[in-house]
Amino acid sequence: MRKRQPNDTDLSFCIANGVKIYPVRAGATWYIEVDNNGKKKRYQKPISNAYALTGNQLMDPVHKTAKYWAKVIQKNHDRIHKNGSPDHPGSSEQNGDKAQDSKGG
Repeated sequence: MRKRQPNDTDLSFCIANGVKIYPVRAGATWYIEVDNNGKKKRYQKPISNAYALTGNQLMDPVHKTAKYWAKVIQKNHDRIHKNGSPDHPGSSEQNGDKAQDSKGG
């Protein structure tokens, strides 16, 4: 997980962390699809039922979705670095605390 840089846009921050957000068309209906490190999810709420849309009509929902995902990524980043994880120094698992906890002591 990459730390957010001061000049990152929400969309670039998402992409740098493996989350791609883009519009997709199914017939004449447009949707937002998110590829989270290979796991794809298509939001069921359509962007529009118009066959042809302008760039802004497509990108405004993409940017709104990126803003949401950037907050989720940042929250997870902060949680990991606050509590530690097996992949980061200072982790309680790395220090053997988990084994003591599982034995009740």
